[in-house]
Amino acid sequence: SFSDTLDELIGLQATLAAADDRLITRLAADRATNELDGGSFGNESERRSLRLDTSWHWADQRTTVFLEHEEERFRNTYPFDASQIPEQRRDITGFGLEHRLHAGHFDASATLRRDDNDAFADSTTYALATSWQISNDTVLQASYGKGVTNPTFIEQFGFVPGTFVGNPGLKPESSKGWDASVRIRFLDGKLVARAGYFEADLSNEILSLFPSVDNAAQHTSRRGWEFEASWRPSPSTTVSTNYTYTDTDHGDDKAVRRPRHLASAIVTQTALDERLQTSIDISYNGNQYDTDFRRFFTNGFTAEQTRLNDFVLVNARAGFALRSDLEVSLRIENMLDERYQEVIGYASPGRALFFGIRYDLTR
Repeated sequence: SFSDTLDELIGLQATLAAADDRLITRLAADRATNELDGGSFGNESERRSLRLDTSWHWADQRTTVFLEHEEERFRNTYPFDASQIPEQRRDITGFGLEHRLHAGHFDASATLRRDDNDAFADSTTYALATSWQISNDTVLQASYGKGVTNPTFIEQFGFVPGTFVGNPGLKPESSKGWDASVRIRFLDGKLVARAGYFEADLSNEILSLFPSVDNAAQHTSRRGWEFEASWRPSPSTTVSTNYTYTDTDHGDDKAVRRPRHLASAIVTQTALDERLQTSIDISYNGNQYDTDFRRFFTNGFTAEQTRLNDFVLVNARAGFALRSDLEVSLRIENMLDERYQEVIGYASPGRALFFGIRYDLTR
C-alpha cells in the first residue's frame, strides 16, 4: 500500500504598538490545506483562521482581550457510498479575556474563553495559575483549568475501505486538571530542584475502537509526579535530569502510548571561550501499550492491545563556532543503534549521523 500527502501553510501577522508600547494589537490570519491520496482512499481538508487580540500593560498588570474565528472544510475523495456526504464544513468563534498580575514575589493569571460552535455544543473554558516566591530560594506554583477538544474530521467522517469508518456522532472531549509544585535552589543556585504533582479527569475521551472510534462510556483519569533537577558543577558544565511517573485509570483497557515511567538526562559542556559546545543526552521510555492491528483481518476485524518494551536512546552533539556568524556541527542520534518501537508496525530510525553548517545573516 502507499499514500501521498501534501501540506500547505501560509500565514500573515500584523502588530500595532501605541501608548509607548503599553497597548499592543495583533491581527493574524492563516490558511492550512492537506491532501491525502492512498489509492483507494483519501481526503482533502482546509482550515482558515483569523485572530485579533489587544493587550493593555498598566503598572504590574496586563489585560488581554481576544477574538478568534476558524473555518474548516473536509471531504472524502474516494467516497464509498451515499452516506458519505461529499463535503463537510464547520466553524467556531471564540472570544475571551486574560489577566496577568505581578505583585512583588507573587504572580497570577486568569483566562476565560467562550467558544461558539456550529457543529457541537458551545463551551466555556478557563485557567488559573499562581506562582509565589516565599524566599530567595523557594518558589511555589499551582494551576487549575478546564479544556475542551473537538473531534477531528478524520475521526468524524474519515474512511478507509475495510479498515476504518468515522463516527459522525462523536462528542468533544473535555478535561479538568490541576497541578502543584515546589522549586528550590541549593548551593547558591548551582543546584535547582523541582517536584510536582498533577491530576486530570477526562470526559467523553475519544477512543480508537476500530474499525471506528467512539467516546468513552466512563470518565478516565491521570495522575502522577514530576521531578526535575539542574546542576552546574562548573561555569562550563550543566547537568539536567527529569523523571515523570504517570498512573492512568482507563477502565478495563490499558492507556495507549502512555508509559508509566519517563526519564532523561543531558550533560552540556562548553570550552575554548564557549566556541565549542558539546552535549550528550540519554532518555528512557518505559514499557507501554499500543493498539495492535497485525491480526485485524483474521481476528474478526478486532484490534488487540500489545505491550511494547521499554528502551533507552543516547544522542550526542558537538558545535564549533568558526566565527561569530558561522558554526559547524556534528550530531549523532541513537548512538547505541537501539532497536525499539513507539508504534506497532512502524520501524524507528537506527543510528544516524548529521553534519550541519549554520550561517547568521544578521551579523
